[in-house]
Amino acid sequence: MVLTWITKNLHSSRSIYELLSDPKVREWHEQFRAGGEIAFQATMDVINRFSQGNVPEVVLDRGFQKTIWDDVIDTAEVFNEPGRFSAIIGYEWTSTEDGNNLHRNVLYRDEGDVARQMVPYTTAESFNPEDLWKWMERFEEKTGGQVLALAHNGNMSNGIMFPVEVNPSTGKKLGADYMKQRIRGSRSMRSLRSKVMVRLIPFFLRTTSLRILRPWRLAT
Repeated sequence: MVLTWITKNLHSSRSIYELLSDPKVREWHEQFRAGGEIAFQATMDVINRFSQGNVPEVVLDRGFQKTIWDDVIDTAEVFNEPGRFSAIIGYEWTSTEDGNNLHRNVLYRDEGDVARQMVPYTTAESFNPEDLWKWMERFEEKTGGQVLALAHNGNMSNGIMFPVEVNPSTGKKLGADYMKQRIRGSRSMRSLRSKVMVRLIPFFLRTTSLRILRPWRLAT
């Protein structure tokens, strides 16, 4: 969400001048405006700093974050065309503590009026997926809406994306409560990426137009 503001210069509860007064935020801002490889490096810097819990205090302001979230929702609703193109409201919860990838794509089933009621839960609060799942429960209880967390890139988690015996956050043996919470909060996993589909789609199109649906069906 921070990237959205840096690239688009959105106003927030804090003035744009206050945000840019932070040296690191100004550096990101200028790098994104430069584009190309410089912008890519800035993107990775933002992600790495969040994963290390080392981001400028100014971007953690909840009022600031809400303006970004509102813009994300507005964009999804503008481009959503039921029956033609589905623009799903969501964000990435980017947990990479100690280099272990525990990322989740958090997707909202409902429309913007429901999603706006709570600012998304981020790794600024916790790197632990269990805390994300608890937040999802609170969101659903408060709003009556539904959210789903899709795990992805578990191959880079050193085996802790889906533990089978020991809870990696506590070191204790997994119990029924953990498994129920995981099933409820992350019952699916993203198995295909756009850069992979770019290579797969031509193959499927050479056979029959219906075959292109197969990888999506398998992914769900």
